Amino acid sequence: MIRYRDFTPRRTPGGLLHADRYESFDSAVSAAEAWIAESKADVISLETVVLPNIWSKDEQGTTDASVETEQAMTAVNEWNQFLRVWYRG
Repeated sequence: MIRYRDFTPRRTPGGLLHADRYESFDSAVSAAEAWIAESKADVISLETVVLPNIWSKDEQGTTDASVETEQAMTAVNEWNQFLRVWYRG
């Protein structure tokens, strides 16, 4: 069976007047590397994936099949990068 696991930089909400903060992409790569070593996963491939608004309250993170963007002048589109590991399991 082919499976995948996503590794996203962790987000810390910024609050009312501050922007959200994110760990570096390198932290997601390090987490993936540690998981691969620990689980001894039969890795098929690694992908860098970029999707908009995965942290939005209206989205389901990296597993959402329909990720929306808005073109309104007041809308903020935030694109997020994460690492996807495909493996046999």
